[in-house]
Amino acid sequence: HSIVDNSQALADGGAERREAAVERRAAFSALVLAKDRASRDIPIWWLFADSPRAGGVIDAIAALDYRVLSRAELLRQPERARRAADGQLFDVLGGFDSVEHALATTALDTDEVVDGTTTADGPCATFTPNAPDGHLTLTGDDLSIRIEATGNAPVEVAARSIADGFHGYPAFTVAPGTSRDLTLRANGMKPWTVRLSSVDAVRACATVP
Repeated sequence: HSIVDNSQALADGGAERREAAVERRAAFSALVLAKDRASRDIPIWWLFADSPRAGGVIDAIAALDYRVLSRAELLRQPERARRAADGQLFDVLGGFDSVEHALATTALDTDEVVDGTTTADGPCATFTPNAPDGHLTLTGDDLSIRIEATGNAPVEVAARSIADGFHGYPAFTVAPGTSRDLTLRANGMKPWTVRLSSVDAVRACATVP
């Protein structure tokens, strides 16, 4: 309960604390709005070994009658608050579940190719950038993909849903010569957009959730 009580204390503080409270309320609201699809055992803050789990925070919010935002209110929050909500949604809706899945039988549905080219191969597509800012984006309510850093450079993976832009840092990085599966469940508000950025070749494959 203390983490929820602390959020209310932030709201009663100075400008910086109030801004932090707005972001935390947005993140908690996103967690509650997605609770039926959320993994309850995911830590709220990955930097702390003793971080409370999502399920405990959901239960505390209900017990303390902490006011969460409606879907419409959440979508009207400042960009920073919506990015905080996206981070929370990413964590609890599969973002850190890297279990390998079987390849799908359908082709990968790419959304946008910037400063590069793609070559399709069954359920996969290889993206080859031709500029430092080259990237490939994939969009969907539910996304299940394998990301392979087939070149000699790492792949930065970023994700967003209700925010207009991505965080200034990647959700995770795939090292050269390795791969990582990513499965994101629908959040019930807006589709996911995943961006794959690298200065060398990237292979992305559709997988079975």
